Amino acid sequence: MKKLITIFSTLLLVGCPGAGDRYYPPEHAEVAIRNNAVCVTVSPEGDEKVQSVLIHRNDSNQQVKDTYIDKSYFLTKDDCIGTNGYKFLTGVPYTVSVNLNSKKKADKKIFPSSRLFITEFSLETTRGQLSIER
Repeated sequence: MKKLITIFSTLLLVGCPGAGDRYYPPEHAEVAIRNNAVCVTVSPEGDEKVQSVLIHRNDSNQQVKDTYIDKSYFLTKDDCIGTNGYKFLTGVPYTVSVNLNSKKKADKKIFPSSRLFITEFSLETTRGQLSIER
């Protein structure tokens, strides 16, 4: 009986895994140079809109972050994610994450109703041309 009470108490304190406890790993965003600028692309599905873009400089212990949240907007697979004119520097490692949300999934209570995309890179200049280093 003592064992049963211990197990039951532990479950009450820790909680039981449920649908909300699932881990959905981020998906991979692509990064390239287009028109001499950084272009991050993702693969939207259905009615997904860009909800937020986070650009993180990985060269600082201060965890410098810039968050851009505009009005959410649709994009296609080949569209570059808007970065609001963020100035990427050469030789600096970056992580860019993009959050897409689906109103239809949220309305239908489908979990998850959003997806996260991440890419890591730095820029290099070779013979006057920008290139992506991973």
